[in-house]
Amino acid sequence: MDSDTNGPIEKVDFRNILLFLHLKERMAEILFSERHILSNMKLKTGNAYGLNAIMQYVCKQNGYSKKFLGRSPEEKALTRQWLEYNLPFLVENSYPTPTILRELDNALLRFTFFSGNAVTVADFFFYFSLYPVLKRSTCQEKEKYPNLCRWFRLIQEFNELRGSREKILFSRTPLYIY
Repeated sequence: MDSDTNGPIEKVDFRNILLFLHLKERMAEILFSERHILSNMKLKTGNAYGLNAIMQYVCKQNGYSKKFLGRSPEEKALTRQWLEYNLPFLVENSYPTPTILRELDNALLRFTFFSGNAVTVADFFFYFSLYPVLKRSTCQEKEKYPNLCRWFRLIQEFNELRGSREKILFSRTPLYIY
């Protein structure tokens, strides 16, 4: 899972998140900078800066506020936290380290999804950040992160989110002893 041994990092394009949320094409143009990263958005009342503010605005404008931003105050806070946590990988377009993958795996011990037991926009962004990592990983490497792989198997079933990406295969039975 090391980017040095696996060649160049795959460019992440988040337009599938917008398609999944059924956002208008005009909205898609506003949300993406040249680097395909959410940066800023001009609103009637001023500007919104940063991934969290923009996703809050986009979800509210499209009726997804309760569905994808979290239902409880805890889920809302966790969604914002995970979006910020994921931001360095989006901006730098780099792979998470094994330490970070362990942190993500541990975070999924208690929950089905990153912010609780319902899918949120944080899960969508993690899907795109982790896809290249898990795609290049061997079965042995994937087995080190059972909760993360369980989550990924589930989230990749959203066909609209996955788009034209192929499904990543996971072994259901542990093959290696650690």
